[in-house]
Amino acid sequence: AAQRALQLPEIVSVLFQIIHTGPYAVSYTHNATKRYLDEIDILFRCSLVNKLWYKEATRLIWIEPQIMTYSVSFPDLFAAIPADRRQFYANFVEEVTYMSLNDKETAKHNELFENVVFPRLENICVRLDWESCIPKLNCPNLQELNLDPRHEYYPEMWVVTQDRTDIILDQVATLYPEVPSISFIDQCIAFPETMQKFKDRMGSSLKHFDH
Repeated sequence: AAQRALQLPEIVSVLFQIIHTGPYAVSYTHNATKRYLDEIDILFRCSLVNKLWYKEATRLIWIEPQIMTYSVSFPDLFAAIPADRRQFYANFVEEVTYMSLNDKETAKHNELFENVVFPRLENICVRLDWESCIPKLNCPNLQELNLDPRHEYYPEMWVVTQDRTDIILDQVATLYPEVPSISFIDQCIAFPETMQKFKDRMGSSLKHFDH
């Protein structure tokens, strides 16, 4: 009976979901993060059992893919996948953290994702540095875009300054004109009229703007 139960998608899905969400019911401590990575490893092992387990485990592993490893970026994870298989994994992605470096690197990443659609992707967090740009991802159901400018405290230094802020917001308005929620997680410097001009450009589609 137990063997038959573990061949039913409904039961396997619930069991794997419990494995996947376990640590978040405890805390966001270092130990919880370690436990999460351990449980992702369990799901990797489960994915090798049979086709059903592979399907259910993969769906959970790829919800937030960059958590699988802190040493490999989101674009590099996809670059390692054969081009004809990237869409399969993209179908599972719901949340992305992207470290933006410069025009050249972002253009390379945009080319990588050119023919890939992320139908379930709802949240993008872009970490911004000196020469950062906004990546172009095809995500028709995007709900939230978080911008995380680098801000140093000792000594205090705003890495993203006025001109770069203008460039970044222009790219946001061009690439994601219908995203309903945009938030700045950390601090940057902007010209006095920059934020209002951006808000006006986004129009009624922008329901929430935290800056």
